[in-house]
Amino acid sequence: MDVLIYAVLFLAVAGSVAYWTTRRTRSRQFKPSLYTEALTAIIRGDRAVAIQKLIETVKHNSEHIDAYIHLGNLYREENPAQAVKIHQSLTVRPNLPKATQVLIHQELARDYHRLEDYPRAKREAEAILRLEKRNLWATRFLLQIAEETRDWQEAVRLGKLYQRLINASDNRKLAEYECRRGRDLLRQ
Repeated sequence: MDVLIYAVLFLAVAGSVAYWTTRRTRSRQFKPSLYTEALTAIIRGDRAVAIQKLIETVKHNSEHIDAYIHLGNLYREENPAQAVKIHQSLTVRPNLPKATQVLIHQELARDYHRLEDYPRAKREAEAILRLEKRNLWATRFLLQIAEETRDWQEAVRLGKLYQRLINASDNRKLAEYECRRGRDLLRQ
């Protein structure tokens, strides 16, 4: 009989502990991380809050590469030199996955393009092509730079490469580059 009373008491205590433990964990509110709050602010278009939350995120976790990338992207419009510093600091990190390295060089290329530093923007896009030979974004970006700098010979070469990558053929665009090249030679 004593064993039965102890068993019932044990089950009652275990049941109440389980009840109060699960009730306490269920009542806890979800607390989003600083990074999640920053992404939410980016989506809402609240740039100042997003920058503040991203700065707090990287202060708490200096290994948060995505936070640095987003922070640099937010700075690009108003302070592209700061964006370059942030993205450039990521290039020296060891053991980054290839996809992350590509993303960092892509953002750096955009930063330099925003600064109209075409040689450096081109160098960053070429770094992507060294990592991934058939990177469509880098090829298209280099083609855009060739057009903006009026390097029509390079535009023809990159246009052919781009068309090969997307499996298309548009001789009109290539002919347009050749005509522009001819006009520039005539002017000289």
